Amino acid sequence: MIAANEVRKAVINRVQQKKLLKEQKKSKMRQLNVASRLSGEEAQAIGRMKKGAEEGTMDVEGLNRQMAQPLYQQGEAQEAQAMQKITAQGLEGSIIAQEVSRKIGSDVRASIAKQAREIAMENERTKAEAERRYQESLMKRGQFLREIAMKKKGVEEGFKIGEMQSKQEFASGLGDAVGDF
Repeated sequence: MIAANEVRKAVINRVQQKKLLKEQKKSKMRQLNVASRLSGEEAQAIGRMKKGAEEGTMDVEGLNRQMAQPLYQQGEAQEAQAMQKITAQGLEGSIIAQEVSRKIGSDVRASIAKQAREIAMENERTKAEAERRYQESLMKRGQFLREIAMKKKGVEEGFKIGEMQSKQEFASGLGDAVGDF
């Protein structure tokens, strides 16, 4: 009778240990799954890095407009001064007036084009930097996911080892109880 109670206790203990091990495994796996997911902030940051890598981090059109406006104004002021001098000399309808106007307009367009090239080149530099940061973040994320996978594997292995130990203890306890018969 005592041996039967011992066997029953050993079986109950084994079932409880197995259930506890499974719950621990599920809990650890759940934690690792949660850790492997991207948070909203992380997803947004990665999205911004990707967009920066594709488009650059500068508002090229806005900067071009902003840089061109003073150049246009400066060109108009220069042209107005030149036309005043030409008018004072009585040459307002001449080829000289047209040539001065064309030259000033050409200089303004060249300055604007130069500024636009500089802005475009700077934006390309920001694209390259953003691409580097984006790739770095993807590599770190990949490493992190590999570490999570290894931890999951460790949980699986730990569960199997725990199960084997539990079986051995159960078998040993059963053997002791049967030996008491």
